[in-house]
Amino acid sequence: ALVSDITKDGPAEKAGIEKGDVIREVGGKVIDSVDTLTKFVRGLEVGREVEIRVIRRGGKQISLKVVIAEMPEQGDIVKGGKANLGLVVQDSEQGVIVTEVEQGSPADRARVRPRDIILKINNKPIKNAADYNKVISSLEQEKYIDLLVRRGNYTIYLVIKPEK
Repeated sequence: ALVSDITKDGPAEKAGIEKGDVIREVGGKVIDSVDTLTKFVRGLEVGREVEIRVIRRGGKQISLKVVIAEMPEQGDIVKGGKANLGLVVQDSEQGVIVTEVEQGSPADRARVRPRDIILKINNKPIKNAADYNKVISSLEQEKYIDLLVRRGNYTIYLVIKPEK
């Protein structure tokens, strides 16, 4: 799993993980994708120290100790809101980053991907998970929801057709 962003003062930053590192193993479990990493780490006990093996630029393999912490405020799966897009988001240095996309959800059908950074929803700026939750919760029965996202070096519009 390629590290594309680090949460400021988060466990990864404190352990010395850097952008560009590739996480190969966590607590003895081989990591072959971001999904595997996310699901495995969520199952670990908060406060537990685990060894993480990473490959740093240039191919150097490094072992680091990370203390598992609570996940920061997350977005969607706002089940009580008018829109369930099928996304889980969290704050990052770059803004609001998509961490999970529910398979078969409106966001999945619109081709939203993990690691996309949400810049705007229906032309409303999204700077953090609180903004995201506020906008998502206020959506009425929209026929379409416009998402402006940054994916790698590109900024693209995606159109989501919510479930009714």
